[in-house]
Amino acid sequence: MEVSASGSTVRRKRTLEEKAILQNKILTRNIVIERGVVQTDLMVEPFRFINDIFRANQWTSLFSPVDAYPRLVREFYYNIESIKRASELSFKTKVLGHTLTINTTLISEVTGIPLTNGKAVPYLPTEQEPSKSDIMVVLNPGGGHQWDDNKSNIPIGYVRAPERLLTRIVMQNIWPISRNSHVPLDRAIFIYAIIRRVPFCLCSHFLVTMLELYEEHSIALPFGGLITKILKAKLSNIPENEQVAVPEGPFVASSSGSSVSDVSTQLNQIIELLQSQGHGIEALNTRLGVLERDVQQVKAALRHLLPEDQRDLDM
Repeated sequence: MEVSASGSTVRRKRTLEEKAILQNKILTRNIVIERGVVQTDLMVEPFRFINDIFRANQWTSLFSPVDAYPRLVREFYYNIESIKRASELSFKTKVLGHTLTINTTLISEVTGIPLTNGKAVPYLPTEQEPSKSDIMVVLNPGGGHQWDDNKSNIPIGYVRAPERLLTRIVMQNIWPISRNSHVPLDRAIFIYAIIRRVPFCLCSHFLVTMLELYEEHSIALPFGGLITKILKAKLSNIPENEQVAVPEGPFVASSSGSSVSDVSTQLNQIIELLQSQGHGIEALNTRLGVLERDVQQVKAALRHLLPEDQRDLDM
């Protein structure tokens, strides 16, 4: 395996047997659908820097992913072929009988994200990456946590609340990961680069990540929302019953780990902002509903981990 000048990996061509094994695994892998981001949350300090980064890079279309077509996304991955890594990375696939050529130009067209320097990653193998101590200064400025040299990841709780929300957005929508309770080193470097405004091409990153997770037998298939945008742009015969609603979140209060007083302050700021934009109590109830669902999911997970006499979390 080699690494190209853009940062993408180059693999040997698969045999027919290897391709068949990969296709069988695709039938049982989960589809990762990008989560919607409540943009009004990002207008409240100290989360405004996230909005500033996305607007400066023209990434704001990622805040509003479309409802997804999981069955067609699986068909998209199942039929991937003709992967080319010459002058421009691309591949072909077939969905509903139509052959599609997927490349960075197409991804740019459907997302509105500009093509930039062609780098799929912020740091090429020949470039120096930030150290773990450098990363912690950015992800937890002024905090007391350190990243041990012998650790390949850190608990997400080591990341300060504002940067933690960006981390969750990245690990769900931009560089998906199956378990987001910890931040692996590669994702941390990536998030560091986003905050430090290190230039790279997000469209190239999407294309490379799509193929890498497909080829590496990951337990999940990424970018269900992005692929659905491509299918909507290129296909006119999509059945209406294919659609699945986009999940909500990440929500500021549920992502921040803040104290009750901090959350109350943030809620008051959000209420004022919603009112200034003409939104009523229904909008607030929607956001509170997202928070309640997050709490219930955490409780359900904890009940499997705690001793039996400590599982009553509703007391």
